[in-house]
Amino acid sequence: MDRTVDTAPVGTLRRLRKRFGHVSIAVLLVLAFFRGSRSQDVHEYARYALAFAAHPFARWPVEYPPAAVAVMVPAALSPLAFAFAMLAMAAIVWRALALDCRPAAQRWLTWMAAGATLTALGRYDLVPTACALCALLCAERRRWTGAWGLSLAGACLKWFPAMLWPLLLIAEWHETGRWRWDRATLSGALFAASYGLAWLGAGGHAWSSIGWFLHRPIEVESLAASVLVLVGHSLQVVHSFRSENLVGRGTVLIQHIMLAAQVVGQVVVWGLFVRRRVTLREAATLAMTWLVAVGSVLSAQYLMWVLPFWALTWPSLRLGRWPLVVSLATTVVYPVFYFIDRSGAMWPAMARNLLLLLLVAVGVQTVWRRSQDDYIPTDPS
Repeated sequence: MDRTVDTAPVGTLRRLRKRFGHVSIAVLLVLAFFRGSRSQDVHEYARYALAFAAHPFARWPVEYPPAAVAVMVPAALSPLAFAFAMLAMAAIVWRALALDCRPAAQRWLTWMAAGATLTALGRYDLVPTACALCALLCAERRRWTGAWGLSLAGACLKWFPAMLWPLLLIAEWHETGRWRWDRATLSGALFAASYGLAWLGAGGHAWSSIGWFLHRPIEVESLAASVLVLVGHSLQVVHSFRSENLVGRGTVLIQHIMLAAQVVGQVVVWGLFVRRRVTLREAATLAMTWLVAVGSVLSAQYLMWVLPFWALTWPSLRLGRWPLVVSLATTVVYPVFYFIDRSGAMWPAMARNLLLLLLVAVGVQTVWRRSQDDYIPTDPS
């Protein structure tokens, strides 16, 4: 009896799916270029770069670290040049993930298409994200100088890669038995020096990004905003600090509570890593996710900070389909609801924030179950 199975339809289906994927990516790239070339942020970057060129060391970005002006130069040339520059950074992130694990690169690309199509090429967040990712990969390969240098470069552009510094310190202690406080001190000193250089030319204006951070109200997309809406305080949506924010009774208290929760969460992650309950990449993923999830500000582009880390730890933390769901929910918030009703974006944002917290819970539950089994993971060499 002939038991030969005709696999031609299966092969044809696979080819069609592959072609559909390529066409979808091409369409998304066109949308990203279209949006990136018309992004308000890109025009703002261009103004900062041109102001710095006209008045060297006397004009710095208001809401960004001083060194960020370096990555704004392509925007001064043309919006298209900036979009191409960010596309190159996306290629670097994809290549770094592919060299470590090709499925991770594919996951990252899928999640980016689902949640960051209209922000990827219109913000410069991909640059510090690439720095943070490459710093992590260097540390896993025991290239400590490169890891600290890349994380420092990223922190000078946006502060979030500095969240890796305590983890790098612990990781090197695990490896060598020594606490390399000299590396941490040097990184902190060079970071402060970037502000000091700006202060020499611009005086107090150099600290504007710090003031921006300290005085910025609660953004409507953040977890803090979701808590306030659920509590039912009388609130007002206002446009300030170039975003939609909440003002009213209880906002300052909630900001302080979120800051305390942020600190506690980071310390817990450090403790897990010290006790070797998580790997370096898992600790970095939990730290970055907690940083984004728990705070007073959560803009759509912040999703780009964590997607590469989710892609790397997707199997070990058993994240399932949560990253894809969070990415799609972020797109519902921005651009969908921002185009329909900006003040109403807090409601889908509330659902997205709940999904973020559930994603953190999935990772923590996985770690907890391993600790109950006395399982101690090891980092790849």
